[in-house]
Order: sequence, then structure tokens, then C-alpha cells
Amino acid sequence: MEMDADFFAADLMITNFKRIVDNKHDLPDEAQYLFQDPRTAMFNLAVAICILARLFEDEEITGTDLARRTHPPFR
Repeated sequence: MEMDADFFAADLMITNFKRIVDNKHDLPDEAQYLFQDPRTAMFNLAVAICILARLFEDEEITGTDLARRTHPPFR
């Protein structure tokens, strides 16, 4: 059930993401550069998710051997 909920959340996020990229002209002028193309928009989304995770004190996964530890890490 948890996997299904995660899949649905990811699907919903990507669906909304594609809608925003396709209709970036509807965004305020100062935000349109964040959604220039799908690649730029996905990068900005990933940065936002990482910043949010760090605000809640999650550990960074860059440079970490994930095969040797429990993932996600325990708090």
C-alpha cells in the first residue's frame, strides 16, 4: 500500500510538472526562467527537494556508499 501511495504521489508530481513546463507563460515573469525547458525545470525541482530534505536534517546521499547502509537513513 505504501509503494502504491508513493507511486501515485510521484505520478501526480510529474503530471503537474509537465503541465507547468507546457504552460510556463502562465507563471509570473520572475518565475518563468525556472521552467525554461524540462531539463532546467527538473534540475530546479531536484534542488528544491534536496533543500527541503536538508531542512528536516536528512543526510546527504552524494558521495555516500548506499550499498553499505540502510536507506533512507534513520534520524
